[in-house]
Amino acid sequence: MGNRAVIEFKDYDLGIYFHWNGGRDSIESFLKIARVLKLEFNIDGFSKFSELFSKFPVSANGVKLQPLKFLDLDNYDNGVYVVYNWEIIDRKFKRNKEQFHIDQDEMFQHLLELYKIDF
Repeated sequence: MGNRAVIEFKDYDLGIYFHWNGGRDSIESFLKIARVLKLEFNIDGFSKFSELFSKFPVSANGVKLQPLKFLDLDNYDNGVYVVYNWEIIDRKFKRNKEQFHIDQDEMFQHLLELYKIDF
């Protein structure tokens, strides 16, 4: 059991699987951090993004960059967020309504503090 999701990087056939924190509220906050850090939308940026969130306290099985064919795309939780330039542009395998249980501003502030990011 988890709160699974995959972030698919448009045009790259790569993604990141999240076993926990896969709701839209969390994913939007993670993507906002990528924009604040001005990560490039390329393999180097994806790698830095995955390293950052593999250290998130509830990333029980880690977060790693992988080819999409190895990821659980139809995961029965949040499905796939298709991302381009660190913005969600599409959804796949979304079976339930969007999750907005977490206050995004609080989550974003928590991430800034956790990763010691001045913004």
